[in-house]
Amino acid sequence: MISTTVSEPQVVPPAELLQELIRFDTSNPPGNEGGCIGYIERLLSSSGLETRTLERTDGRPNLVARLSGAGDMSPLLFQGHVDVVAADASAWTHPPFAGVVEDRCVWGRGALDMKGGVAMMIWALLEASARDLRPAGDVIFVALSDEEAGGRDGAEFLVSEHAELFDGVRYSIGEFGGFSVDFAGRRLYLVQVAEKRVCRLQLRVRGEPGHASMPRPGATIGELGSLLVGLDRVRLPTHITPAAEAMVDGLAASLPAPFSLAVRGGEVGWAPGDRLLEPFPTLRVSGRLASRQRASAGSRGRATPAPGCSRARGGRRAGEACRPRSTPTTPR
Repeated sequence: MISTTVSEPQVVPPAELLQELIRFDTSNPPGNEGGCIGYIERLLSSSGLETRTLERTDGRPNLVARLSGAGDMSPLLFQGHVDVVAADASAWTHPPFAGVVEDRCVWGRGALDMKGGVAMMIWALLEASARDLRPAGDVIFVALSDEEAGGRDGAEFLVSEHAELFDGVRYSIGEFGGFSVDFAGRRLYLVQVAEKRVCRLQLRVRGEPGHASMPRPGATIGELGSLLVGLDRVRLPTHITPAAEAMVDGLAASLPAPFSLAVRGGEVGWAPGDRLLEPFPTLRVSGRLASRQRASAGSRGRATPAPGCSRARGGRRAGEACRPRSTPTTPR
């Protein structure tokens, strides 16, 4: 008897892809993204995707891959960077470039920023190719170098010298912006439509010059220091952009009372621009709100991170973990 069962195509799970990406030390500076980019290119080209690498600086390539579509819609761009910021291994529970799995999380530098996202993009392309799926339009995937140090060898290079690669692209999926957020018993999915931008200022202080070997009172360096301290102590005005206002309104509309009132400022006495949009807001709620929140948290039991990614252990970037949606296989 001849079996007619067709086996499902086998694609490396995203969690395992993430482990492999983390094991490439792409700390920027200096970057050294070549090995990681080469690994991704081999994966995609062996699955039938058209790939191309471009670099401005030796050893810092960028990968462009394309999954052909039916041509009925404009191309969709996937973009992500493979370089990471430096990691002090002594401050980590697990080695930052080992890709260790613990508590169903993959731990390592870049698990969040942003090799986790890159792994998901790669997996989507491999899965589509393995299943011989043909999207309505081409899917272009770009793995970038040098995002953490300004992008000169990465995005800036491709846009300035190879803009034709993105002809026809109207929509792009990039870094973050789509994390799920658990708030007041509701799971919300945020859609990023804007970015904060850098505002660079040049300050010039006129006065008596000086030298570190012979400090003198009233020198310009002291005046500059006083100016910086003054800026630190004064709260600058808040300018609420339409995108930020829409986010606050949408968040409030999605939450039950009294949390919706707190977001809008009705119960706690502050407007969104006054508190919620601060860089690091502190929500000062009334006793009734606080007790309601504690009761809600207690009824749910021990808090667990939402499916996706979480950062923990040691503060900002001291440890990064990405929680896969299914239990990963034992790391090699």
